[in-house]
Amino acid sequence: MKFVDPIVDSIIPIQGEDSDVASEDYHPLSRKRKAADTDLAPSHTDTSLSCKKPKSIVSISNLATEWNMSPDQVKQILDEANQAQLLKNIAQADESLIQHKLQTKGSFEAQMQKLLEFQSKSQSSQPPPSSSKPKTDSVLDRIDRKRFEDVLRRRVCSDKIIKVKASKPRNEKILTLLITRQGPQHSYTEVVKRDELIKYGYSEWMELLELASKQTSTHSSKLTCALHLLIKKVQRLDLVPKERPQHQGQSSSVPRIRRTKFQVDSEDVLVLNIGAGGINNSLPIGVDPVQHKFISVPEHGMFYLDKNRKMCFQRTAEIPRAPTTHLVGLRQMCMSHQDLSGEFHILIAMELLNRRQELLDSPYWPVKTEAEAEYEEFLSRGVLI
Repeated sequence: MKFVDPIVDSIIPIQGEDSDVASEDYHPLSRKRKAADTDLAPSHTDTSLSCKKPKSIVSISNLATEWNMSPDQVKQILDEANQAQLLKNIAQADESLIQHKLQTKGSFEAQMQKLLEFQSKSQSSQPPPSSSKPKTDSVLDRIDRKRFEDVLRRRVCSDKIIKVKASKPRNEKILTLLITRQGPQHSYTEVVKRDELIKYGYSEWMELLELASKQTSTHSSKLTCALHLLIKKVQRLDLVPKERPQHQGQSSSVPRIRRTKFQVDSEDVLVLNIGAGGINNSLPIGVDPVQHKFISVPEHGMFYLDKNRKMCFQRTAEIPRAPTTHLVGLRQMCMSHQDLSGEFHILIAMELLNRRQELLDSPYWPVKTEAEAEYEEFLSRGVLI
């Protein structure tokens, strides 16, 4: 018996029957067909079809005769078996991938839990920040330390400053200073911008401060405020003594420098009186007011005294509406009484950073750098207010 294979289009002998042609080289394509059928033909069992490689070489026509099917039906069965095996392999691969992701996720969560526990232990072991000496380990403080490391001994010029005059041209926003020095033979005047004061030394700042504090003009008051901020910065960094050093031959009874209304030391002058400034600074109901104390309930804010010694309450929600000078004064209060105000100065610093240009154009321009340092240090600690 012979069967015509539609693919090879030749007569292939059926296994087990007599045939006049028993050679494998019966047809030129028989050798190639043999290699192809070796990979395609499965072994037939009673329960299932397997795509494993058969031990003997079986052609599609042989399987068709053995299974009593047409070659097309045999091909369909083989294709379905291959597809089923492929889907099985894909499912196994997906399951392996899912197991790997679950293991990875579990290890990641365990590592994060260990990290959070370590951070919690580190924060609990650290001592609370001191109210008398704020931290100075932020990036900006390190930059300022390097910038002012020789501020105590340096001078732009060795000649003593004997006179200063502050002015502000109409088309400019920064003060212009006319600084007169006493030279070896005669005096001379130099013109500098307010921002150039950062290059001067501590002794030159003190000479300028003593001269400017005796003047009553508005521009002189702004110069006094700027000098106070520079001096406080280097004092906070422990680069200069907290108090003005006594020179040799100088009496201990030095006249006290008169404060002006623009000095940051007089923060009670900068802050708004109760009912002023268009903000609600009235006292909350049901709370005993304590000066400089921060509370979160029933309202979020801090108590303070205005220049008339009236108790007020600065609400956190009203900070964006408050004037810049008012916020500068409140910030100084917070920095001086952190044991009561807590982290309220950070909220003020965040708002001041939104007013960078206004700060740079005001006599309180050094506050910008300090606010940036406070906010960066706050973010590094990760403390919630």
